[in-house]
Amino acid sequence: MPNSVRSFNHDETWPIDEKQIDRAESYAWQVLTAGGEGMDLYIGYNDPSYSDIGLEDFSRMRKTLDYVISPAALFTLPEVNKHLPQMAAADGLVGNQGKNEPPFCFAKEGSIYIVYHKIGSDIRLDLSKQSGTFAVKWWNPRKSDGGGLQDGSIKKISGGDTRSLGNPPSDPGSSWAALVLLAN
Repeated sequence: MPNSVRSFNHDETWPIDEKQIDRAESYAWQVLTAGGEGMDLYIGYNDPSYSDIGLEDFSRMRKTLDYVISPAALFTLPEVNKHLPQMAAADGLVGNQGKNEPPFCFAKEGSIYIVYHKIGSDIRLDLSKQSGTFAVKWWNPRKSDGGGLQDGSIKKISGGDTRSLGNPPSDPGSSWAALVLLAN
């Protein structure tokens, strides 16, 4: 199965407010798993008293911004960060054939995979061209620190086929990111 490559370069495409948590989360994961180095968001504009032009107090945006910060926090973990220069969008490995909607996969094939989906259960990753054993850890995108890497229902998978990543530690109907890492 060939990998699909999303083309994604958006700059200041839409204003965000404290009610657009799902949109902020999807946008952040879409940009970063496509290999984007960052993004710009406008705050407000529906409420002239709360817009980025004169904003000094971000407290109303706290929860929304946590969802934007979460993927960046995952990418700064040492076990992820050291691979970033070699990682690329690999959405075909999770059955996404060029759609700009989840599931998304960002990978250094054979070494590390980050898989994001709006529904944490029933995620499958094509490891048919790989060998070895991979650890599966979960990241909660609803928390700015992801809640740390956590175990789900499946802790290890092997290469050689398309594998289920199992269920996340909780809330399988909510969004989750899985970190799949070649075990040493």
